[in-house]
Amino acid sequence: MKKVLFIILLFLYTHQSFAQINLPTNPIQAKAVQDSAMVIQEGVRQIEILSNVRALKQINGTYQLLNSESIYSQDLFGVAYDHTQQAYVFLTGSISFKLLPGNNLSSIPSTISLRSKLIISPYNYVLNTSSPTELVNLFNLLKSNKAIEWVELHKIPGKVN
Repeated sequence: MKKVLFIILLFLYTHQSFAQINLPTNPIQAKAVQDSAMVIQEGVRQIEILSNVRALKQINGTYQLLNSESIYSQDLFGVAYDHTQQAYVFLTGSISFKLLPGNNLSSIPSTISLRSKLIISPYNYVLNTSSPTELVNLFNLLKSNKAIEWVELHKIPGKVN
């Protein structure tokens, strides 16, 4: 008798859990890439850096998008569209990277090594950029270097106002 009651309760519980699944009938349409030269591949993510858009953080925590070509600063963030997650991300302009063990900064081009700062000894560095084009170029240069283990953009998730 206990087994029968248990099976009935299990069936009812399972039936309720299926009733709570909410499948979208209108999935969000993917946004098309506007400038393929400004797209970077970060792991499985396809991120398009928007060259003429910046973001200001509002008091309520959202971001206001501005048409601007100003340099990145502490108050003015870069804007990118993550085509994988279909969401905007905001950029500080910093790129982190890790050298493979046994390598040092002389293993990478001087355009990067002279501007890099050690953040975690002995192999983790950060590089600051000030424009979208510079960010894409240096990211791709680091990513293609055989002395680099990984490269990552500093991204801030947030919502657009």
